[in-house]
Amino acid sequence: MKIDLSLSKAISIPLLILNILFLVVMSVYLYVSFDKMNNENFNKLYTENLSLFSSLVSQDIIMGQYASVEKKCNQFFDQNTVSYIQILTEENLVVCRNGSELSGGNLIKKNLYFDTKKEERAAEVVLGYKKEESILSRVLMLLLFLTICFFTVAIILNNYLKKVVIRPLEKMTRSLSEIVRYTEVKEDDFYNNRVINITELNSLFKNRNELLKQLQSYQDEIVRNVEDKVIVEVAQQVAHDIRSPLAALDMAINNLDEIEKPRLNLIKTALNRIRSIADNMQQKTRASLDITVSEGEEFNFFTLLSEAIEEKRLEYIEKSGLEINFNYCEKSTKEWGCFSQVDLKRVLSNLINNSVEALPLNRGVIEVKFDSDSQYIYICISDNGVGIDSTDLDKVLEKNFTKGKKSGTGLGLSHAKEKILNWGGSIFVSSIKGEGTEISISLPKMQVQEVLIDDDELIRFTWAEAAKNKERKFLCFESCEDFEAQLPELEGYVVLYLDSHLSNDCRGEEKAKEYYEKGIKEIYLETGNESSSYNSMYWIKEIIGKNPPW
Repeated sequence: MKIDLSLSKAISIPLLILNILFLVVMSVYLYVSFDKMNNENFNKLYTENLSLFSSLVSQDIIMGQYASVEKKCNQFFDQNTVSYIQILTEENLVVCRNGSELSGGNLIKKNLYFDTKKEERAAEVVLGYKKEESILSRVLMLLLFLTICFFTVAIILNNYLKKVVIRPLEKMTRSLSEIVRYTEVKEDDFYNNRVINITELNSLFKNRNELLKQLQSYQDEIVRNVEDKVIVEVAQQVAHDIRSPLAALDMAINNLDEIEKPRLNLIKTALNRIRSIADNMQQKTRASLDITVSEGEEFNFFTLLSEAIEEKRLEYIEKSGLEINFNYCEKSTKEWGCFSQVDLKRVLSNLINNSVEALPLNRGVIEVKFDSDSQYIYICISDNGVGIDSTDLDKVLEKNFTKGKKSGTGLGLSHAKEKILNWGGSIFVSSIKGEGTEISISLPKMQVQEVLIDDDELIRFTWAEAAKNKERKFLCFESCEDFEAQLPELEGYVVLYLDSHLSNDCRGEEKAKEYYEKGIKEIYLETGNESSSYNSMYWIKEIIGKNPPW
Protein backbone atom coordinates (compact mmCIF):
# COMPACT_ATOMS: atom_id res chain seq x y z
CA MET A 1 0.00 0.00 0.00
CA LYS A 2 1.37 3.45 -0.97
CA ILE A 3 0.25 6.88 0.40
CA ASP A 4 1.16 9.96 -1.71
CA LEU A 5 -0.89 13.18 -1.21
CA SER A 6 1.52 15.66 -2.92
CA LEU A 7 0.56 18.26 -0.31
CA SER A 8 3.19 20.82 -1.32
CA LYS A 9 1.80 21.25 -4.82
CA ALA A 10 -1.84 20.90 -3.73
CA ILE A 11 -1.61 23.81 -1.24
CA SER A 12 1.25 26.17 -2.15
CA ILE A 13 0.51 26.75 -5.87
CA PRO A 14 -3.26 27.58 -5.50
CA LEU A 15 -2.46 29.78 -2.50
CA LEU A 16 0.04 31.79 -4.50
CA ILE A 17 -2.39 32.21 -7.42
CA LEU A 18 -5.18 33.33 -5.10
CA ASN A 19 -2.89 35.92 -3.48
CA ILE A 20 -1.97 37.40 -6.85
CA LEU A 21 -5.60 37.57 -8.03
CA PHE A 22 -6.74 39.13 -4.77
CA LEU A 23 -4.09 41.87 -4.87
CA VAL A 24 -4.87 42.76 -8.50
CA VAL A 25 -8.63 42.95 -7.91
CA MET A 26 -8.21 44.91 -4.66
CA SER A 27 -5.88 47.46 -6.28
CA VAL A 28 -8.33 48.14 -9.13
CA TYR A 29 -11.26 48.36 -6.71
CA LEU A 30 -9.45 50.80 -4.40
CA TYR A 31 -8.45 53.01 -7.31
CA VAL A 32 -12.01 53.23 -8.72
CA SER A 33 -13.59 53.72 -5.28
CA PHE A 34 -11.18 56.44 -4.25
CA ASP A 35 -11.56 58.34 -7.51
CA LYS A 36 -15.38 58.27 -7.24
CA MET A 37 -15.38 59.27 -3.58
CA ASN A 38 -12.87 62.04 -4.26
CA ASN A 39 -15.07 63.57 -6.99
CA GLU A 40 -18.21 63.41 -4.80
CA ASN A 41 -16.43 64.99 -1.83
CA PHE A 42 -15.06 67.81 -3.99
CA ASN A 43 -18.49 68.62 -5.43
CA LYS A 44 -20.18 68.53 -2.02
CA LEU A 45 -17.47 70.61 -0.33
CA TYR A 46 -17.50 73.40 -2.91
CA THR A 47 -21.30 73.46 -3.13
CA GLU A 48 -21.45 74.01 0.64
CA ASN A 49 -18.71 76.65 0.37
CA LEU A 50 -20.70 78.46 -2.33
CA SER A 51 -23.86 78.46 -0.16
CA LEU A 52 -21.92 79.75 2.84
CA PHE A 53 -20.15 82.45 0.84
CA SER A 54 -23.42 83.54 -0.81
CA SER A 55 -25.09 83.91 2.59
CA LEU A 56 -22.17 86.07 3.78
CA VAL A 57 -22.38 88.56 0.91
CA SER A 58 -26.08 88.49 -0.05
CA GLN A 59 -27.20 91.27 2.28
CA ASP A 60 -24.26 93.50 1.32
CA ILE A 61 -25.00 93.02 -2.40
CA ILE A 62 -28.69 93.83 -1.94
CA MET A 63 -27.75 96.96 0.06
CA GLY A 64 -25.16 97.95 -2.56
CA GLN A 65 -22.23 97.79 -0.12
CA TYR A 66 -19.75 96.53 -2.70
CA ALA A 67 -16.65 97.50 -0.70
CA SER A 68 -17.69 95.14 2.09
CA VAL A 69 -18.46 92.45 -0.49
CA GLU A 70 -14.99 92.78 -2.03
CA LYS A 71 -13.34 92.57 1.41
CA LYS A 72 -15.21 89.35 2.31
CA CYS A 73 -14.50 87.97 -1.17
CA ASN A 74 -10.75 88.49 -0.67
CA GLN A 75 -10.82 86.84 2.75
CA PHE A 76 -12.80 83.86 1.49
CA PHE A 77 -10.43 83.44 -1.48
CA ASP A 78 -7.36 83.49 0.80
CA GLN A 79 -8.79 80.95 3.26
CA ASN A 80 -10.17 78.38 0.80
CA THR A 81 -8.67 76.27 -1.96
CA VAL A 82 -10.62 77.85 -4.80
CA SER A 83 -9.05 79.04 -8.02
CA TYR A 84 -11.64 81.57 -9.09
CA ILE A 85 -14.35 83.76 -7.53
CA GLN A 86 -16.54 86.26 -9.39
CA ILE A 87 -19.63 88.23 -8.40
CA LEU A 88 -21.51 89.79 -11.33
CA THR A 89 -24.56 92.02 -10.86
CA GLU A 90 -27.65 91.99 -13.08
CA GLU A 91 -26.22 95.08 -14.87
CA ASN A 92 -23.01 93.09 -15.68
CA LEU A 93 -21.06 95.05 -13.07
CA VAL A 94 -18.17 92.98 -11.69
CA VAL A 95 -18.29 93.47 -7.90
CA CYS A 96 -15.22 91.33 -7.25
CA ARG A 97 -13.06 88.87 -9.17
CA ASN A 98 -10.23 86.81 -7.70
CA GLY A 99 -8.08 84.24 -9.46
CA SER A 100 -8.49 83.10 -13.02
CA GLU A 101 -10.52 80.42 -14.78
CA LEU A 102 -8.43 77.33 -15.48
CA SER A 103 -8.98 74.93 -18.33
CA GLY A 104 -10.21 71.61 -17.03
CA GLY A 105 -11.58 73.18 -13.84
CA ASN A 106 -15.14 73.15 -12.55
CA LEU A 107 -17.46 76.14 -12.19
CA ILE A 108 -20.50 76.27 -9.90
CA LYS A 109 -22.91 79.17 -9.87
CA LYS A 110 -25.65 80.53 -7.62
CA ASN A 111 -28.10 83.40 -8.24
CA LEU A 112 -28.99 85.91 -5.54
CA TYR A 113 -32.40 87.63 -5.62
CA PHE A 114 -33.86 90.80 -4.16
CA ASP A 115 -37.06 89.04 -3.05
CA THR A 116 -38.08 85.63 -1.74
CA LYS A 117 -40.18 84.95 -4.86
CA LYS A 118 -36.97 84.99 -6.93
CA GLU A 119 -38.44 87.29 -9.55
CA GLU A 120 -35.72 89.96 -9.62
CA ARG A 121 -32.14 88.74 -9.72
CA ALA A 122 -29.55 90.78 -7.79
CA ALA A 123 -26.30 89.08 -8.77
CA GLU A 124 -24.63 85.87 -9.85
CA VAL A 125 -21.92 84.25 -7.70
CA VAL A 126 -19.43 82.02 -9.54
CA LEU A 127 -16.97 79.69 -7.78
CA GLY A 128 -14.25 77.85 -9.69
CA TYR A 129 -12.00 75.06 -8.52
CA LYS A 130 -9.69 72.49 -10.01
CA LYS A 131 -9.06 69.09 -8.56
CA GLU A 132 -5.38 68.45 -7.89
CA GLU A 133 -4.32 65.39 -9.83
CA SER A 134 -1.11 65.13 -7.81
CA ILE A 135 -3.10 63.70 -4.90
CA LEU A 136 -4.32 60.81 -7.03
CA SER A 137 -0.79 60.23 -8.26
CA ARG A 138 0.49 59.95 -4.71
CA VAL A 139 -2.34 57.61 -3.78
CA LEU A 140 -1.61 55.41 -6.78
CA MET A 141 2.04 55.25 -5.79
CA LEU A 142 1.00 54.28 -2.27
CA LEU A 143 -1.30 51.56 -3.62
CA LEU A 144 1.55 50.27 -5.80
CA PHE A 145 3.83 50.14 -2.78
CA LEU A 146 1.18 48.34 -0.74
CA THR A 147 0.68 45.86 -3.56
CA ILE A 148 4.40 45.06 -3.61
CA CYS A 149 4.42 44.68 0.16
CA PHE A 150 1.38 42.39 0.12
CA PHE A 151 2.91 40.33 -2.68
CA THR A 152 6.13 39.97 -0.69
CA VAL A 153 4.24 38.97 2.44
CA ALA A 154 2.25 36.44 0.43
CA ILE A 155 5.43 34.78 -0.83
CA ILE A 156 6.93 34.73 2.66
CA LEU A 157 3.73 33.31 4.10
CA ASN A 158 3.60 30.67 1.40
CA ASN A 159 7.16 29.57 2.15
CA TYR A 160 6.47 29.63 5.89
CA LEU A 161 3.40 27.39 5.49
CA LYS A 162 5.38 25.08 3.27
CA LYS A 163 8.09 24.75 5.88
CA VAL A 164 5.99 24.57 9.06
CA VAL A 165 2.89 22.71 7.83
CA ILE A 166 3.40 21.00 4.50
CA ARG A 167 6.79 19.39 5.08
CA PRO A 168 5.78 17.86 8.46
CA LEU A 169 2.63 16.51 6.81
CA GLU A 170 4.70 15.00 4.01
CA LYS A 171 6.96 13.31 6.55
CA MET A 172 3.94 12.04 8.43
CA THR A 173 2.57 10.68 5.15
CA ARG A 174 5.80 8.82 4.49
CA SER A 175 5.77 7.47 8.04
CA LEU A 176 2.20 6.26 7.65
CA SER A 177 3.19 4.52 4.43
CA GLU A 178 5.99 2.75 6.29
CA ILE A 179 3.55 1.82 9.05
CA VAL A 180 1.34 0.10 6.48
CA ARG A 181 4.30 -1.84 5.09
CA TYR A 182 5.88 -2.59 8.49
CA THR A 183 3.66 -5.48 9.67
CA GLU A 184 6.08 -7.93 11.35
CA VAL A 185 8.16 -5.74 13.70
CA LYS A 186 7.84 -5.79 17.44
CA GLU A 187 5.55 -3.20 19.04
CA ASP A 188 8.26 -1.49 21.14
CA ASP A 189 10.64 -1.20 18.22
CA PHE A 190 7.84 0.20 15.99
CA TYR A 191 6.85 3.01 18.38
CA ASN A 192 10.38 3.91 19.43
CA ASN A 193 11.90 4.07 15.97
CA ARG A 194 9.04 5.15 13.68
CA VAL A 195 6.26 7.20 15.24
CA ILE A 196 7.98 9.18 18.00
CA ASN A 197 10.68 10.43 15.57
CA ILE A 198 8.15 12.86 13.93
CA THR A 199 9.21 15.92 15.96
CA GLU A 200 7.94 18.47 13.40
CA LEU A 201 4.37 18.07 14.71
CA ASN A 202 5.46 18.96 18.23
CA SER A 203 7.22 22.05 16.85
CA LEU A 204 4.06 23.05 14.95
CA PHE A 205 1.88 22.99 18.07
CA LYS A 206 4.51 24.83 20.10
CA ASN A 207 4.65 27.64 17.54
CA ARG A 208 0.84 27.83 17.52
CA ASN A 209 0.66 28.25 21.32
CA GLU A 210 3.32 30.97 21.29
CA LEU A 211 1.46 32.82 18.53
CA LEU A 212 -1.83 32.72 20.49
CA LYS A 213 -0.10 34.16 23.57
CA GLN A 214 1.36 37.02 21.52
CA LEU A 215 -2.04 37.80 19.99
CA GLN A 216 -3.67 37.86 23.42
CA SER A 217 -1.03 40.27 24.75
CA TYR A 218 -1.48 42.56 21.71
CA GLN A 219 -5.26 42.56 22.22
CA ASP A 220 -4.92 43.45 25.92
CA GLU A 221 -2.56 46.32 25.07
CA ILE A 222 -4.94 47.71 22.43
CA VAL A 223 -7.88 47.62 24.90
CA ARG A 224 -5.80 49.48 27.53
CA ASN A 225 -4.75 52.15 25.01
CA VAL A 226 -8.36 52.72 23.84
CA GLU A 227 -9.61 53.04 27.42
CA ASP A 228 -6.84 55.49 28.34
CA LYS A 229 -7.55 57.62 25.25
CA VAL A 230 -11.30 57.80 26.01
CA ILE A 231 -10.64 58.78 29.65
CA VAL A 232 -8.19 61.53 28.66
CA GLU A 233 -10.50 63.00 25.99
CA VAL A 234 -13.53 63.00 28.29
CA ALA A 235 -11.52 64.58 31.12
CA GLN A 236 -10.23 67.33 28.82
CA GLN A 237 -13.69 68.08 27.48
CA VAL A 238 -15.30 68.19 30.93
CA ALA A 239 -12.52 70.44 32.29
CA HIS A 240 -13.16 72.83 29.41
CA ASP A 241 -16.97 72.79 29.29
CA ILE A 242 -17.72 72.92 32.99
CA ARG A 243 -15.91 76.26 33.41
CA SER A 244 -18.74 78.41 32.05
CA PRO A 245 -21.64 77.08 34.21
CA LEU A 246 -19.44 77.10 37.32
CA ALA A 247 -18.57 80.75 36.70
CA ALA A 248 -22.27 81.51 36.42
CA LEU A 249 -22.91 79.78 39.76
CA ASP A 250 -20.08 81.70 41.45
CA MET A 251 -21.59 84.99 40.25
CA ALA A 252 -25.14 84.05 41.31
CA ILE A 253 -24.37 82.94 44.88
CA ASN A 254 -22.44 86.09 45.85
CA ASN A 255 -25.61 87.56 47.39
CA LEU A 256 -27.63 84.60 48.61
CA ASP A 257 -29.44 86.74 51.19
CA GLU A 258 -30.90 88.98 48.48
CA ILE A 259 -31.45 86.46 45.72
CA GLU A 260 -33.66 87.64 42.88
CA LYS A 261 -35.71 85.72 40.35
CA PRO A 262 -33.22 86.25 37.46
CA ARG A 263 -30.44 84.92 39.67
CA LEU A 264 -32.59 81.96 40.68
CA ASN A 265 -33.27 81.22 37.01
CA LEU A 266 -29.57 81.48 36.32
CA ILE A 267 -28.76 78.93 39.04
CA LYS A 268 -31.35 76.53 37.63
CA THR A 269 -30.03 76.97 34.08
CA ALA A 270 -26.43 76.44 35.17
CA LEU A 271 -27.32 73.33 37.16
CA ASN A 272 -29.20 71.93 34.17
CA ARG A 273 -26.15 72.61 32.03
CA ILE A 274 -23.87 70.71 34.43
CA ARG A 275 -26.40 67.88 34.44
CA SER A 276 -26.36 67.84 30.62
CA ILE A 277 -22.57 67.65 30.58
CA ALA A 278 -22.70 64.71 33.01
CA ASP A 279 -25.23 62.96 30.77
CA ASN A 280 -22.97 63.50 27.79
CA MET A 281 -20.06 61.98 29.72
CA GLN A 282 -22.19 58.92 30.38
CA GLN A 283 -23.03 58.65 26.68
CA LYS A 284 -19.35 58.76 25.72
CA THR A 285 -18.56 56.07 28.31
CA ARG A 286 -21.26 53.86 26.84
CA ALA A 287 -19.94 54.48 23.36
CA SER A 288 -16.46 53.33 24.44
CA LEU A 289 -18.06 50.07 25.63
CA ASP A 290 -19.77 49.56 22.25
CA ILE A 291 -23.24 50.39 23.65
CA THR A 292 -25.20 52.11 20.92
CA VAL A 293 -26.43 55.58 21.97
CA SER A 294 -28.37 57.70 19.53
CA GLU A 295 -27.56 61.43 19.47
CA GLY A 296 -30.38 62.36 17.15
CA GLU A 297 -33.25 64.31 18.68
CA GLU A 298 -35.69 66.66 17.03
CA PHE A 299 -35.62 70.28 18.19
CA ASN A 300 -36.51 73.78 17.06
CA PHE A 301 -33.44 75.86 16.15
CA PHE A 302 -35.01 79.16 17.21
CA THR A 303 -36.03 77.83 20.63
CA LEU A 304 -32.59 76.38 21.28
CA LEU A 305 -30.85 79.60 20.19
CA SER A 306 -33.14 81.73 22.37
CA GLU A 307 -32.45 79.56 25.43
CA ALA A 308 -28.68 79.57 24.87
CA ILE A 309 -28.55 83.36 24.40
CA GLU A 310 -30.75 83.99 27.45
CA GLU A 311 -28.41 81.80 29.51
CA LYS A 312 -25.46 83.89 28.37
CA ARG A 313 -27.26 87.15 29.16
CA LEU A 314 -27.98 85.93 32.68
CA GLU A 315 -24.41 84.71 33.11
CA TYR A 316 -23.00 88.13 32.19
CA ILE A 317 -25.79 90.20 33.78
CA GLU A 318 -23.35 92.12 35.97
CA LYS A 319 -21.27 93.30 33.01
CA SER A 320 -23.13 96.54 32.35
CA GLY A 321 -21.09 97.45 29.28
CA LEU A 322 -21.88 94.19 27.45
CA GLU A 323 -24.73 93.73 24.96
CA ILE A 324 -25.76 90.39 23.45
CA ASN A 325 -28.23 91.02 20.62
CA PHE A 326 -30.25 88.37 18.77
CA ASN A 327 -31.51 89.13 15.24
CA TYR A 328 -33.51 86.62 13.22
CA CYS A 329 -35.87 86.28 10.28
CA GLU A 330 -39.46 85.38 11.13
CA LYS A 331 -39.49 82.57 8.57
CA SER A 332 -36.58 80.88 10.35
CA THR A 333 -38.42 80.43 13.66
CA LYS A 334 -40.09 77.26 12.34
CA GLU A 335 -36.87 75.48 11.30
CA TRP A 336 -36.08 72.12 12.95
CA GLY A 337 -32.94 70.02 13.32
CA CYS A 338 -32.15 66.47 14.34
CA PHE A 339 -28.93 66.00 16.32
CA SER A 340 -27.62 66.54 19.88
CA GLN A 341 -29.11 69.64 21.53
CA VAL A 342 -26.56 69.37 24.36
CA ASP A 343 -23.62 69.52 21.97
CA LEU A 344 -25.08 72.39 19.92
CA LYS A 345 -25.74 74.43 23.08
CA ARG A 346 -22.17 73.76 24.20
CA VAL A 347 -20.81 74.93 20.84
CA LEU A 348 -22.85 78.16 20.95
CA SER A 349 -21.90 78.81 24.59
CA ASN A 350 -18.19 78.42 23.85
CA LEU A 351 -18.35 80.70 20.80
CA ILE A 352 -20.16 83.46 22.74
CA ASN A 353 -17.67 83.10 25.61
CA ASN A 354 -14.83 83.57 23.12
CA SER A 355 -16.50 86.74 21.82
CA VAL A 356 -16.89 88.13 25.36
CA GLU A 357 -13.24 87.41 26.15
CA ALA A 358 -12.22 89.23 22.95
CA LEU A 359 -13.90 92.47 24.10
CA PRO A 360 -11.62 95.03 25.79
CA LEU A 361 -12.61 95.15 29.49
CA ASN A 362 -15.64 93.00 28.54
CA ARG A 363 -17.36 96.05 27.09
CA GLY A 364 -18.85 95.87 23.61
CA VAL A 365 -21.55 94.33 21.43
CA ILE A 366 -22.05 90.70 20.40
CA GLU A 367 -24.46 90.09 17.53
CA VAL A 368 -26.08 86.69 16.95
CA LYS A 369 -27.88 86.43 13.59
CA PHE A 370 -30.14 83.56 12.54
CA ASP A 371 -31.39 82.87 9.00
CA SER A 372 -32.25 79.94 6.75
CA ASP A 373 -32.87 78.82 3.18
CA SER A 374 -34.42 75.72 1.65
CA GLN A 375 -31.71 73.34 2.95
CA TYR A 376 -29.61 75.00 5.66
CA ILE A 377 -29.86 77.29 8.67
CA TYR A 378 -27.20 79.95 9.16
CA ILE A 379 -25.90 81.24 12.51
CA CYS A 380 -23.51 84.20 12.57
CA ILE A 381 -21.79 85.31 15.82
CA SER A 382 -19.85 88.58 15.56
CA ASP A 383 -18.17 90.95 18.00
CA ASN A 384 -16.36 94.29 17.90
CA GLY A 385 -13.42 93.02 19.94
CA VAL A 386 -9.68 92.94 19.36
CA GLY A 387 -9.84 90.65 16.32
CA ILE A 388 -7.42 87.90 15.25
CA ASP A 389 -4.02 88.29 13.59
CA SER A 390 -4.09 87.29 9.93
CA THR A 391 -1.20 84.87 10.60
CA ASP A 392 -3.30 83.02 13.19
CA LEU A 393 -6.61 82.99 11.28
CA ASP A 394 -5.93 79.63 9.62
CA LYS A 395 -4.98 78.01 12.95
CA VAL A 396 -7.85 79.02 15.21
CA LEU A 397 -9.90 75.92 14.30
CA GLU A 398 -7.01 73.54 14.98
CA LYS A 399 -6.96 71.42 18.13
CA ASN A 400 -4.87 72.69 21.08
CA PHE A 401 -4.26 76.10 19.44
CA THR A 402 -4.72 78.97 21.91
CA LYS A 403 -3.32 82.46 22.13
CA GLY A 404 -3.81 85.34 24.53
CA LYS A 405 -5.88 83.32 27.07
CA LYS A 406 -4.19 82.35 30.34
CA SER A 407 -6.51 79.40 30.99
CA GLY A 408 -7.15 78.47 27.37
CA THR A 409 -7.05 74.78 26.40
CA GLY A 410 -7.42 75.13 22.62
CA LEU A 411 -10.46 72.83 22.63
CA GLY A 412 -13.41 75.21 22.13
CA LEU A 413 -13.20 76.07 18.43
CA SER A 414 -11.74 72.71 17.42
CA HIS A 415 -14.58 70.93 19.24
CA ALA A 416 -17.10 73.21 17.51
CA LYS A 417 -15.57 72.42 14.10
CA GLU A 418 -15.56 68.66 14.78
CA LYS A 419 -19.21 68.62 15.84
CA ILE A 420 -20.44 70.88 13.03
CA LEU A 421 -18.66 68.82 10.36
CA ASN A 422 -20.06 65.60 11.85
CA TRP A 423 -23.55 67.09 11.56
CA GLY A 424 -22.98 67.83 7.86
CA GLY A 425 -22.45 71.57 8.30
CA SER A 426 -19.56 74.01 7.90
CA ILE A 427 -17.85 76.77 9.88
CA PHE A 428 -16.00 79.83 8.61
CA VAL A 429 -14.00 82.43 10.60
CA SER A 430 -13.30 85.94 9.35
CA SER A 431 -11.61 88.69 11.34
CA ILE A 432 -9.96 92.08 11.05
CA LYS A 433 -7.36 92.98 13.67
CA GLY A 434 -8.66 95.78 15.86
CA GLU A 435 -12.22 95.66 14.44
CA GLY A 436 -13.67 92.31 15.47
CA THR A 437 -14.36 88.69 14.52
CA GLU A 438 -17.24 86.95 12.76
CA ILE A 439 -17.95 83.21 12.91
CA SER A 440 -20.42 81.83 10.37
CA ILE A 441 -22.02 78.41 10.79
CA SER A 442 -24.26 76.49 8.41
CA LEU A 443 -26.19 73.37 9.51
CA PRO A 444 -28.59 71.12 7.59
CA LYS A 445 -32.19 71.48 8.68
CA MET A 446 -35.00 68.95 8.83
CA GLN A 447 -37.59 69.11 6.11
CA VAL A 448 -40.90 70.17 7.70
CA GLN A 449 -44.08 68.59 6.35
CA GLU A 450 -47.16 70.66 7.28
CA VAL A 451 -50.50 68.85 7.23
CA LEU A 452 -54.10 70.11 7.51
CA ILE A 453 -57.07 67.85 8.34
CA ASP A 454 -60.37 69.65 7.67
CA ASP A 455 -63.60 68.43 6.10
CA ASP A 456 -64.39 71.89 4.66
CA GLU A 457 -63.29 71.96 1.00
CA LEU A 458 -63.05 75.77 0.92
CA ILE A 459 -60.77 75.82 3.97
CA ARG A 460 -58.51 73.20 2.40
CA PHE A 461 -58.33 75.17 -0.86
CA THR A 462 -57.52 78.44 0.98
CA TRP A 463 -54.73 76.86 3.01
CA ALA A 464 -53.26 75.05 -0.02
CA GLU A 465 -53.09 78.33 -2.01
CA ALA A 466 -51.48 80.16 0.93
CA ALA A 467 -48.89 77.39 1.36
CA LYS A 468 -48.15 77.46 -2.37
CA ASN A 469 -47.56 81.22 -2.31
CA LYS A 470 -45.21 80.85 0.66
CA GLU A 471 -43.41 77.84 -0.96
CA ARG A 472 -44.16 75.57 2.01
CA LYS A 473 -44.31 71.79 1.91
CA PHE A 474 -48.00 71.21 2.54
CA LEU A 475 -50.62 68.44 2.37
CA CYS A 476 -54.32 68.54 3.24
CA PHE A 477 -56.78 65.73 3.99
CA GLU A 478 -60.55 65.60 4.30
CA SER A 479 -60.61 63.02 7.10
CA CYS A 480 -58.38 61.44 9.73
CA GLU A 481 -58.69 58.10 7.92
CA ASP A 482 -57.12 59.58 4.78
CA PHE A 483 -54.30 61.12 6.83
CA GLU A 484 -53.59 57.88 8.73
CA ALA A 485 -53.37 55.94 5.46
CA GLN A 486 -50.71 58.38 4.18
CA LEU A 487 -48.85 58.85 7.50
CA PRO A 488 -46.27 56.02 7.07
CA GLU A 489 -45.06 57.61 3.82
CA LEU A 490 -44.59 61.14 5.23
CA GLU A 491 -40.97 62.25 5.54
CA GLY A 492 -39.37 64.83 7.82
CA TYR A 493 -40.83 66.62 10.81
CA VAL A 494 -44.65 66.68 10.73
CA VAL A 495 -46.56 69.80 11.87
CA LEU A 496 -50.28 69.01 12.15
CA TYR A 497 -53.21 71.44 11.94
CA LEU A 498 -56.42 69.70 12.98
CA ASP A 499 -60.04 70.89 12.83
CA SER A 500 -61.83 70.51 16.16
CA HIS A 501 -65.14 69.40 14.58
CA LEU A 502 -64.80 66.83 11.80
CA SER A 503 -67.47 64.80 10.04
CA ASN A 504 -68.91 61.60 11.54
CA ASP A 505 -68.80 63.16 15.06
CA CYS A 506 -65.01 62.99 15.09
CA ARG A 507 -63.48 65.25 17.77
CA GLY A 508 -60.21 66.88 16.74
CA GLU A 509 -58.83 67.18 20.29
CA GLU A 510 -59.28 63.44 20.87
CA LYS A 511 -57.51 62.53 17.61
CA ALA A 512 -54.79 65.07 18.47
CA LYS A 513 -53.99 63.19 21.68
CA GLU A 514 -53.82 59.92 19.73
CA TYR A 515 -51.40 61.43 17.19
CA TYR A 516 -49.33 63.01 19.98
CA GLU A 517 -48.81 59.61 21.56
CA LYS A 518 -47.71 58.29 18.15
CA GLY A 519 -44.88 60.86 18.03
CA ILE A 520 -46.33 64.01 16.39
CA LYS A 521 -45.34 66.65 18.95
CA GLU A 522 -46.43 69.87 17.22
CA ILE A 523 -50.24 69.89 16.86
CA TYR A 524 -52.38 72.98 16.40
CA LEU A 525 -56.16 72.81 16.96
CA GLU A 526 -58.13 74.80 14.38
CA THR A 527 -61.34 76.13 15.94
CA GLY A 528 -63.40 79.24 16.51
CA ASN A 529 -64.03 78.48 20.22
CA GLU A 530 -62.37 80.14 23.19
CA SER A 531 -58.83 78.85 23.71
CA SER A 532 -59.25 78.77 27.52
CA SER A 533 -61.40 75.64 27.28
CA TYR A 534 -58.40 73.70 25.92
CA ASN A 535 -55.77 74.82 28.48
CA SER A 536 -55.58 71.40 30.17
CA MET A 537 -54.76 69.60 26.90
CA TYR A 538 -50.95 69.40 27.04
CA TRP A 539 -50.80 67.61 23.67
CA ILE A 540 -52.09 70.69 21.83
CA LYS A 541 -49.40 73.31 21.29
CA GLU A 542 -51.69 76.21 20.38
CA ILE A 543 -55.28 77.07 19.45
CA ILE A 544 -55.58 78.88 16.10
CA GLY A 545 -58.37 80.19 13.90
CA LYS A 546 -59.51 79.11 10.45
CA ASN A 547 -57.08 81.37 8.57
CA PRO A 548 -53.70 79.99 7.43
CA PRO A 549 -51.02 80.82 10.07
CA TRP A 550 -48.49 81.96 7.46
